[in-house]
Amino acid sequence: DVGRVLGMDYGVVDAIAKELRAGTFIQSDATGMPILDGQKNEPRRSHLWSYTDGTQVVFQASLDRRQQHPADFLDGFEGTLLTDGAGDYNAAAARDGVVRAGCWAHARRKFFEARKADPTRAGRALSSIRQVFLVEKGVKELSAEDRARERRQRLGPVLARFRAELDAWSQTCRPKSPLGKAITYARRQWDTLVVFLDDGTAPPHNNTSERLHRTPVVGRKNWMFAGSEGGAHSAAIHFSIVLSCELAGIDPMAYLRDV
Repeated sequence: DVGRVLGMDYGVVDAIAKELRAGTFIQSDATGMPILDGQKNEPRRSHLWSYTDGTQVVFQASLDRRQQHPADFLDGFEGTLLTDGAGDYNAAAARDGVVRAGCWAHARRKFFEARKADPTRAGRALSSIRQVFLVEKGVKELSAEDRARERRQRLGPVLARFRAELDAWSQTCRPKSPLGKAITYARRQWDTLVVFLDDGTAPPHNNTSERLHRTPVVGRKNWMFAGSEGGAHSAAIHFSIVLSCELAGIDPMAYLRDV
């Protein structure tokens, strides 16, 4: 919609977005993208969103981080939406036909940060979460149906014990302590964190989206900001094409030269 307002033709990126919405799985993430704004051209903390199914990706830039942006992009999508626990996706995930899945990498990060303050319990949590990634490494080549069955058989009891531990720890741990914050996050996100046990198409983490953001985040250290809203949207188109090429194993420069 913004592209049309600005007179841009997204072309191939619109086609990718249409294919993503027609699928049954999308994972998404967001990062900061400063855009010069106002008469003084001061950097405004704007945002860059990504949407991917692991084979192609669309980036979109916005001047704010309202829930409406992912809700607009995902309009018509029915399937599993994998994100971190941010409230940015609440509106999109609340629609009929959308199941929200959570990210074990984000949950793990909070327990990792708490390991010095409470090494025993944080260590037990990290050990349980480690099983998720070990099992996933062994089943990633299976079909979606077989993958889900193996996850349930091998991780169902592990995660049930872990949830019982979280509930018990929550009674004796200060909520604002590092471990308390980790426990609160995991318990609040639990229903989304276990979606992958039944949905073989969804990974247990959002790492693909995070890796895709690495290119603009590292580049941001050099270009620092977008010079205008139009420039930010042009950059998003550029990132979409280049990183979709990389996901497909195609040299982006060769592709751009060809088309």
